[in-house]
Order: sequence, then C-alpha cells, then structure tokens
Amino acid sequence: MDGRLPLWLHETAALEQRRHVRQRVLWAARLDTVDGSFNCIVLDVSKEGVKLQLAAPIPVAARQKVTLVIEPMGRLPAETIWQVSERMGLRFLCDHQQVARVIGRALMS
Repeated sequence: MDGRLPLWLHETAALEQRRHVRQRVLWAARLDTVDGSFNCIVLDVSKEGVKLQLAAPIPVAARQKVTLVIEPMGRLPAETIWQVSERMGLRFLCDHQQVARVIGRALMS
C-alpha cells in the first residue's frame, strides 16, 4: 500500500465529524469562487453545509470563501472545508434561518 487512504475512507471519516444530519439531494448548482464559476451537483445538505460533486477538482484552498448558487432557490455564502478529487464539502457562513429560507423543505425532518 502506498500510504494514501482510499476515497471511501475519507468520506467515512467526514461522516463521523458531522453534527447535523444530512439529507441526500440531487440539485444542479454553481459554485462561485475568486477564480471563476464552476457547475456542480449538491449531493447532500444540512443546516451547516453541503457536499458537492464537481466535474473535476478545482483550485480552492481550505477555508476559502465561496458562494453556492442553487437556482431558483438562492445564494448561500460558504467556505471550503475539504476537497477530495471531484468532491467538496462546504460550511455555510450564515445563520440556520437563512439556510432554511434558501433550501427549505430539504432540511425538514
């Protein structure tokens, strides 16, 4: 073995750190960064953040400020938390009420 963890293990470790239950969704979205905009798919969502699927890895640093745009729902300020290959985790930088207003029913459970 070459010392690298398999992708599924990275995602399992991320699961263990979650404080809020995530709900699976499949929403087309756009990630706006200082280096440009990137189309993505929102794979799951919680009050705290989202997991995204991108077409390819993008040049963002940890804790970089970004905006997640989910049309027609709205825009949410966020920061990058992790990126493994084409997947990325974001933490929202707004209160839970604003998140609930933008993504509404997906958070109800």
